[in-house]
Amino acid sequence: MIKKLLFSLVFMATSVVMNAQDFALDTNDVDVSNGTIDYYVHGTDYTGKYTAALHLVLTNNASSTKKYILKRHNIEFESMTAHEICDNQMCRVANPFDGDHILYSPDGKDILAGDTAFFDIHVRFGTTEGGYSHEKYTFYEVGNESNKVELDVNYKFHSANVENTTAILVSKAFPNPANNSINFNYNLNTNGYITIHDVTGKQVANIELSKGIERATFNTSNINDGVYFYNVYINGVKTTTDKFIVRH
Repeated sequence: MIKKLLFSLVFMATSVVMNAQDFALDTNDVDVSNGTIDYYVHGTDYTGKYTAALHLVLTNNASSTKKYILKRHNIEFESMTAHEICDNQMCRVANPFDGDHILYSPDGKDILAGDTAFFDIHVRFGTTEGGYSHEKYTFYEVGNESNKVELDVNYKFHSANVENTTAILVSKAFPNPANNSINFNYNLNTNGYITIHDVTGKQVANIELSKGIERATFNTSNINDGVYFYNVYINGVKTTTDKFIVRH
């Protein structure tokens, strides 16, 4: 369970790559393409390890399907004990001592034109005393490595003598459009819930969100095709309103 978590985005100017880039990255609805994030964590998850949990969204802005590869570069670290990346289908663990590591098949994975892929990155540490990790994540097109987007992440522990702030992180609904199910990844230090309504305003679901780093799934196979709206509530306060499409 996450006890305390401080999430901070710090952006640095980067040089513009002259070739066209089809990929874009965002986290928490903020574009972080070719930027740098400082991610602070001071708390433990269900494993008892101090854990940073970062949600990334990769978008293909091209007009055609692209086959991409995700490579993780472990530049430097101290006291990191595990590194795990999950997409919307499965998780892969990379030993922190492995250095550069291709996290998906060398043959690549397809991402359709205008479509998105979702990734949850969990980095675990064994101590809060001086632990840190500097990671770089590179998404690039198979056969055209200059067509890429990168992100530098500095995972740091938050100083115990500085007041933490509440971090409320709930991903957008995915996949969108949905077929048989819709998912929400979240990282909460309190409880919440999500309500889903059809276009007439009728509520079709109420999804409870428990404290921690989890994924909530709603079965959409029994509802009609169309547009649905959802509201995210944290401690009874509505924080987000958005929509998704069901297409069987």
